[in-house]
Amino acid sequence: MNEEIILESDTGEFTLTTHKVRLTARQFGQASVKSIMLQELTGCEIRYVSKPWLLVLAAIAFIGGLLIGNESAVTLGVVVAVAAVAAYFKFRHQAVVLSSPSVKLNLSLKGMSLDSAVDMIDKVESAKHERMTLGQKRPASSNA
Repeated sequence: MNEEIILESDTGEFTLTTHKVRLTARQFGQASVKSIMLQELTGCEIRYVSKPWLLVLAAIAFIGGLLIGNESAVTLGVVVAVAAVAAYFKFRHQAVVLSSPSVKLNLSLKGMSLDSAVDMIDKVESAKHERMTLGQKRPASSNA
């Protein structure tokens, strides 16, 4: 059976085929390509990723500025707090993790709804099922 693409991300970094899942990542002048053959895939999960320490930083900066009390400290505290809260909302996202015994693929789903993420996992699981049942004879149905 020839390999066919089932699903590909807009950026091309994630590809699901009839044989494998592949993640190509490029960051800061580095690149990596990770693949898992569908028959080796052992788990799929959706994670919510956030950085709550940014909210703690915002609270400390704001309260610290108020406690110091002078105008420049309050202004600096507010600016740092607003920046930290903005960063918190900018960097939170969902991620799909696909696992095998030796490799984990972590795919960031910035801007994707939970329903779309679940649909993606459903497609991966369906592709694995098709791959695993390929060539197996199905029992004949009896119409007794």
